[in-house]
Amino acid sequence: MRIISGNLKGKKIFSPSDQVVRPTSDRAREMIFNILSSIFKKDNISFSNLNVLDCFCGTGALGLESYSRGAKKVIFVDKSKKSLDLTQRNITKLQVNNFEIEKVDLTKHFERNANIDLFFFDPPYMKNILNISLKNLIESTWLKDNSYGVVESNLSNNFSLPIGWQILKERTIRKSIFFF
Repeated sequence: MRIISGNLKGKKIFSPSDQVVRPTSDRAREMIFNILSSIFKKDNISFSNLNVLDCFCGTGALGLESYSRGAKKVIFVDKSKKSLDLTQRNITKLQVNNFEIEKVDLTKHFERNANIDLFFFDPPYMKNILNISLKNLIESTWLKDNSYGVVESNLSNNFSLPIGWQILKERTIRKSIFFF
């Protein structure tokens, strides 16, 4: 795995040593950031103004990609100590600053204020926790009212769009579907 673009372009990041963590592939990350760049260009938004939240961070690849492209701050969240440790190894390897790592179980109600502009949401496919976790995130007050999100799901998951949100784009790669 590597960083696709930005000031850390080409730098390798640590991958999980087992199949427990399912990192977003280089191909998928490239597609995600191409679409985000298109949306942000249309809306006159710069990565350098964004606070980013990488939920179910795994390796931290999506947050690190955002950081490489100039994100102001990145918060990495997972409930797995193993994932948070792997993310920390990648942060240390890439000498990232202006970040936070938080152990949070998104399947349970929580309260946080963080002024997030962009979030990535990629829960484990087989646990069927997408909708409840997304609901908890939205109710947590972590997000700005006009924030953007990328939600990844497998094709068989029953994703329901929260009230007040709209899908700007949708893409499928193999068995995964991405909602913007």
